[in-house]
Amino acid sequence: MGVTDEQKVTLATFTLKGQALIWWEAIQRLLSASLPDVQPPVPQVITWSRFVKAFSDCYCPEMYRFQQEAYFINLKQGSMSVAEYEAKFNALSAYATDMVDTGEKKGRRLDRRKMLEPE
Repeated sequence: MGVTDEQKVTLATFTLKGQALIWWEAIQRLLSASLPDVQPPVPQVITWSRFVKAFSDCYCPEMYRFQQEAYFINLKQGSMSVAEYEAKFNALSAYATDMVDTGEKKGRRLDRRKMLEPE
């Protein structure tokens, strides 16, 4: 089932309450404001990546993300069970996306290999 960027934003923001909802209403006005030099005014679409960046900037400060990435880099199983280690690895890997092979990255790499193969 394909979900558009707009639908992702709608689904994610539907559950916001309290201060998070107030933040969203303000950021929504800011991010969707028309560009000043465009006539007639065209409202900007809030893409999923723009939403995630705005949300992360507000609720997950850069220093915290940096600290979590450092924990990920230094993660050792130690006395943790395999299941505990896997859970910790998966949780921290969200802060080190450039270091973790995702299915999407593997797919892109495979596509590039196919393009380079002789026919």
